Parts: sequence; C-alpha cells; structure tokens
Amino acid sequence: PAPISARSLRAGIAFTPRTIGNRVTGISVGEQGDGSAFAAAGFRSGDVIRAVNGRAVASTSDVAAIASQLQPGARLSLDVERGAGTVPIAITIPNGNP
Repeated sequence: PAPISARSLRAGIAFTPRTIGNRVTGISVGEQGDGSAFAAAGFRSGDVIRAVNGRAVASTSDVAAIASQLQPGARLSLDVERGAGTVPIAITIPNGNP
C-alpha cells in the first residue's frame, strides 16, 4: 500500500467531539470520501479516540489539535475505544508526504 499522507487523512477522516453532559469524553471518527484513508489509518466505524500521545481528550480544542497534528513527519499514538475495549492505533506520516 502507498504511504499514508497528511492530506488524505485530513480529507478522509471526520473528527467530531463526543460529549456526555457538558464534558468532551473523546473524538468520534467517521469516514469521508472513499474511505481508503480511514481504513489505512486503522479506524473502524464507531471508533472513538480517547487519548492522543498519552493525553486524554477532554475539550473541543483537542479535536482541532488532532487535525492540526496530521502533518508530514508526525507520529501519533492513539488510544481508541472500540466496542467494550480499547485498542492502540499508531499513525506515522512520512516526511515529504503532504
């Protein structure tokens, strides 16, 4: 498979804050476009990002921050809630892959 690019991730994944009451408890991810970037990143329908690089998602600014971190050379370590469990997802974007 071709290396994943920052542009394809930003275009192919919708990041939406998940709130319980007035608290943000995670980032719901959804596929956009043809779904290839979503699948290449390792996401599945219904996944919720709970932490980014060990830092819990706790506000709407965290939602904007994840999109801004999708840059060439980025390495993201995500804790993702999937069903009743949590799975780790690592995303590495090669340099020179805008």
